[in-house]
Amino acid sequence: MGRGDLSPKRHRLRRELRLIGEVGSYKSGCAAEVIPILSQAPGGGVAIFWAGNTLVCLTETASTCKPDGPDVYYPSGTCNYARVVPMTRARAPGSPASPTTRG
Repeated sequence: MGRGDLSPKRHRLRRELRLIGEVGSYKSGCAAEVIPILSQAPGGGVAIFWAGNTLVCLTETASTCKPDGPDVYYPSGTCNYARVVPMTRARAPGSPASPTTRG
């Protein structure tokens, strides 16, 4: 699904009053687009549980994030997103894909 396809579908979900949560994509970029939409659902934000998002900026500030992050993702003022896996920086030192120096 291309990024341009996300917005109309999520805006429809935001209006669905029976929706209590979404289990979503593995892509952090998709999460960055969808979190603000579903955080503004009538009656409160729709809970989002996505299994593969590792982008630090979705929940914390960091030097690699936009200056207004992570607040930009939660326009309602309430966090509606739960991270299921560790952030990139939290798992990088122990990751087999991380470069290491031996000495």
